[in-house]
Amino acid sequence: MTENRNTFKFSEHLKSRKEISRVYKHGTSLYSDSFVLFFLKEEKLTTHKFAVSVPKKLFKSAVKRNKIKRRVRESFRLNKSILYNFSEKTNIFFNVFLIYKNKEILSYEKINAETVKLLKNLIADN
Repeated sequence: MTENRNTFKFSEHLKSRKEISRVYKHGTSLYSDSFVLFFLKEEKLTTHKFAVSVPKKLFKSAVKRNKIKRRVRESFRLNKSILYNFSEKTNIFFNVFLIYKNKEILSYEKINAETVKLLKNLIADN
């Protein structure tokens, strides 16, 4: 693994609206009970990029949306080694866009379990 520390660097943030829409439109999707994960393979990248979205339609309160996003980002931060171990062998990196679709605020443990399951499915499909 190229990174020993569990950090979520700025270079790993998928920020550009153009890039997010490209992943959403042209990417492949995986589903779980609480998430939809869109991803796009990129050979020219040197790091995985990640973004999370919680629809305003499900949670009107920004406080609740931000709480969910913090939990999801923390789960990705701690489990991104799954992707980096895969990339060491294959030199394939991903742009990942995760959309929360559950109508309740899940505990961190449930979010973490589903995130790990989705990341493992992402690797298994490629």
